[in-house]
Amino acid sequence: MSELKTHKTINILYIFSFRSTIASWEKSGFLDREIKFFEEVSKNIDVKFHLLTYGNKKEKEILNNSNLEVLPIFDDFKNSSKIINLMKSFIYPLLNYKKLSYIDVIKVNQLSGSWVGLFFKFLLKKPLFIRTGYDAYLFSKYEKKPKYKQILFKRLTAIILKFADLYSVTSRSDEKFILDNYKFNNSKLVLRPNWVDTSYEFSQSNFDNRKCKLLSIGRLETQKNFMFLLKSLKDTGIEIDIVGSGSLKKNLIEFAEANNIKLKILDKVSNSEILNMLKNYKYFILPSLYEGNPKSLLEAMSSGCLVFASNINNNTEVIKDSYNGFLFGFDENFLKELLTSKILNDTNYSKILKNSLNDTRQNNSLDSLVNLEVDDYSLLINKKN
Repeated sequence: MSELKTHKTINILYIFSFRSTIASWEKSGFLDREIKFFEEVSKNIDVKFHLLTYGNKKEKEILNNSNLEVLPIFDDFKNSSKIINLMKSFIYPLLNYKKLSYIDVIKVNQLSGSWVGLFFKFLLKKPLFIRTGYDAYLFSKYEKKPKYKQILFKRLTAIILKFADLYSVTSRSDEKFILDNYKFNNSKLVLRPNWVDTSYEFSQSNFDNRKCKLLSIGRLETQKNFMFLLKSLKDTGIEIDIVGSGSLKKNLIEFAEANNIKLKILDKVSNSEILNMLKNYKYFILPSLYEGNPKSLLEAMSSGCLVFASNINNNTEVIKDSYNGFLFGFDENFLKELLTSKILNDTNYSKILKNSLNDTRQNNSLDSLVNLEVDDYSLLINKKN
C-alpha cells in the first residue's frame, strides 16, 4: 500500500451517478455494501467522504456515520423533470464550489454524472477519479440505443478520459476496448474489479445440505436473458428461483406456468439477504447476453455455489470452464444437457468449488480492493502535492 505524503484528513468528494440517491441505494439493497467499503477505507487512512447525491434533505436522515457527510443536490432545488434535473446538475458546481474548497480528490461513481466531477475539477483544481463498472458506449451499442445516444456516450467518454487524472474499469475486456477505441494517456487507466465477501470456508457437508435448485440474480430485462434460460429448463424438472424485478416479470411467469417449469421470482431482496440466500443454494446461473464485471457471479462463487455462466466477454475472465465453474453458449439444447448432467447426477464438485473460492479470494477480496483504493488516493494526492 502506498504511503500518503500528508498528515491531514483526506476529503473525498464522492459524486453519485446521475439521479442516484442514498434512498435508491437503500431500496436496491446496495447501501450496506457501499457503506462497508467506505468504512474499510477509513480504517486504513484518515479520510472523510462527502457524498454528493441527487436526493434531498431526507438523505441525511438515512446515514449516521461520522466519516460520511451527505450533500444532496436538491437541498437547494425542488426535484423536477429529468431535463430540469440535468440542468441543475450543471449549475450545482458553479453555486457550491467555494463551499467545497477543502476537497482533496473528486471521485465519480459512474460515467453518468461525470460532467459534475469535471466541473468541480476545473473549479477546485483538484484531481478527478472516474470509476466505471462498464463501458457506457459499449452497453449503448449492445442495447441498440438511438445513434445519437451512442455518439453522446462515446464523446463523453473521450472527454472524461482526456481530463480525468485516473479512470478505473472493472474488467480486462473493458480495458482493451477503451485502449482500442480512444486516444488518451494510457497511464491513467487502472483495472479495479468488483469486491465480494470472501470469508466463506468450503464445507462438503454444507454444500450437500443446500437446496438442489438453480438461483439467478438480475433485472428482469432482455440483457439478463432469462427467457432463454427458462426455455432450456423445459422438461428437465430443475427448479429455478430468480431474484430481481423488471418489465419481463409477467412474460417469464406466464411462460413458466405454460411449460410446467417451477419458477419463483423474488424481488425487494437486500444485498445482505442475497448473500445469505446464496449460501443456501447449490447452483447459480448467469445467462446474460452481456455484462460488466459480474458482481452476482462473483458473490455466488465466493459463497460456495457451483456456477454456470454464459460464454461472453467478462464472464470468461471470471470462469475457466470445468475449472471453477461451467460456461455455455446460447444453445438451448446444450444448456439443457449441461444442467441436467451436472445437477441431476450425484457428482462431487469439491475441487471446482474450492478453485472458485480461491479465485475470488485472490482477485476480489475486500482487503485487496481497499488497498488499491488507498493506493489510488495516494497517487493522486502525492502527485498533486
